[in-house]
Amino acid sequence: MRSATAKLISPATAARGRFISDRPFATATDQDQAGFTLIELLVVLVILPLVMGAVAIVVMTSYQTETGVGARVSHSLDSQITAAFFVRDVESADGLTTDPSIIASPTCQIQPPANSTLLLGLFWRNSPSTDSSPGPGDTVVSYWLEPTNFSDGALEPGSTQAPDAIVRYGCVPGQALAPTTVDSLVSSTTTPGVSIEPPQTTNGGWVGTAGSPGVSSVQLTVTEEYTQSTGDHYTYQLLASPRVALDSMCGTCTGQPPFLLLGTSCPPGSTPLSLQSQSSLTVQNPGLLGVDCSEDASVVLHGHGRLDAPYIATADPDLKSVNAHHNATCTGCAEIYVQGGPQNPYPVTDLSPPNPPPGAGSCQANEFQPGQYSMDLNLDGSDPCQSNGIYEFATGDYDFQGQVQVGDNNTDVVFQNDGTHTYVFEQPVSLAGNGNVCFAPGTYMFEDGLQIEQQVEVNPPSCPISTTTAGTLLYVSGGPVTFQDQSTTQLTAPTSDTEPTIWATDGITVEGQATLSVTGGVYVSGGTLDVDDTSMTTNELVAVGVDLQNGQLVVGGP
Repeated sequence: MRSATAKLISPATAARGRFISDRPFATATDQDQAGFTLIELLVVLVILPLVMGAVAIVVMTSYQTETGVGARVSHSLDSQITAAFFVRDVESADGLTTDPSIIASPTCQIQPPANSTLLLGLFWRNSPSTDSSPGPGDTVVSYWLEPTNFSDGALEPGSTQAPDAIVRYGCVPGQALAPTTVDSLVSSTTTPGVSIEPPQTTNGGWVGTAGSPGVSSVQLTVTEEYTQSTGDHYTYQLLASPRVALDSMCGTCTGQPPFLLLGTSCPPGSTPLSLQSQSSLTVQNPGLLGVDCSEDASVVLHGHGRLDAPYIATADPDLKSVNAHHNATCTGCAEIYVQGGPQNPYPVTDLSPPNPPPGAGSCQANEFQPGQYSMDLNLDGSDPCQSNGIYEFATGDYDFQGQVQVGDNNTDVVFQNDGTHTYVFEQPVSLAGNGNVCFAPGTYMFEDGLQIEQQVEVNPPSCPISTTTAGTLLYVSGGPVTFQDQSTTQLTAPTSDTEPTIWATDGITVEGQATLSVTGGVYVSGGTLDVDDTSMTTNELVAVGVDLQNGQLVVGGP
């Protein structure tokens, strides 16, 4: 039997009852903290690969996305640089060509590489001239397709060539400009395309942008190199129109546009024209929107607003009149700078009322007679001066000093005129109910506003007098003009389709389900035109501002 050995201990240790052996041993507490259990180890081995795999996927996806976004940004940057030069050059051009043999300026020579291809050459005059080709004092620019020796990614599939580059050369009077590379990532397998409207031959000499047939637009289509990170090509198109061509095409670019926003509406930060909430504005014949405003973003489109105006004659030298966002669209909208701003087709002078007619008006044979009326007129069926529900005013001059109201009960009102007399309404006028109101040719002056509402019809085809062969002038010198509810108004200008039919100084509102159709012009000299949730048409429109809220406005003759 083996005996255990023991060591001597100090009295202090012995007093605490402890015994030290030369043989090591472990306590129960030490065994509990010795390591992981088998179950814990299995859980870790199962979960850890899952976590690390998810982290790896996130990292790889982030890297791939960053690479693709970087490639897209790189490509879009090239298109922006190209647009900055190309659009301005085309807008300034007096002539263009695709013939490389004549592209040199009379005063300087350009030297693109021998294996380069001319895409487009342009020139513009710096002094008046009738020559069809550039002279010593003119500016000549050209865009060439040149090969390069580098690539930002994979080469074209099936190709060993590096991408091409578009390089801009220029000659100003007396010297050549340094070449500018506007796009260095052009696909070597797809040549950029230049299309000219109307189509014509440009490789045998210079083609003038003005005159007949002229050049209405030039489009450049560029396909950039294949990018491995995105797996496809990036293609962009640039469309520009020469300004001189626009001047000759629209005819009145520097004259009288059918739709003009007055310069008084253009303090910094203002919005003279606003289209929102699916509103639409169409400018027809010749499709010219005039903006007599030198500030940028004077035309704001948002909330699916749509502007269709082939040309915009603007006083903004930066040609940045339109600001379209939030899914808004602007079709055409080729801006033309007009020094001094487009002309106002209407005089700004106010119309003075004539002297009051002598004597008081009266009712004779159920018909109102010319003269002054100091009392209010309630034409709702209760006034006895009528015949079979029709209130008729004989031809002559009138001065209504009280309020004039047309009410219900299918009441019809006929204002007779032969085109030479004037009706003056000094107090507010309300045309309501569900009857007809007929204005014969002549002048009607409203000094405190005009309201047309409910289901009243103004100048319908059923009027007992002619309202379309000649026309009327509704001149509202004070107070608002409102067309609302389900009212319908049709007006014709006094003598021609370009003369004002409605002249309002404080603003016009067309809202609800009301419709306003004007053969002639609408002039809002001191306020805005608001079209909300309904439609309006007119041959011409001049206003300080126009605001469309889910409204439809058509300006211009057929």
